[in-house]
Amino acid sequence: MISTPIIIVSSLTGVAGYTIPRYSATLPFRIIRYLLLFVASMLGFVGLTYGILLLLIHIVMLESFGTPYFSPVAPFDGKRIKDIIIRYPFWIKKGRNKKGRQR
Repeated sequence: MISTPIIIVSSLTGVAGYTIPRYSATLPFRIIRYLLLFVASMLGFVGLTYGILLLLIHIVMLESFGTPYFSPVAPFDGKRIKDIIIRYPFWIKKGRNKKGRQR
């Protein structure tokens, strides 16, 4: 009745639920977890893959104050990609441009 990927996903999401200490902050993650669990139970591992892919596409399209969430990865910016691996001190950086992105 229940496939192995559903058991794995359920256990991983159950353990990951304890990483956020505030109850009110966990509600959106619970909704997403139940939606992904539903899709995985209906379509199996392929459904889980499609659900995660749709969630990732949605997150990439989000913006906060005009700056994309996945910046500089999603709209690729080669000059700022180095901050993902090694973060340089602020005194080395030259400043900010109009939209709040660092040069």
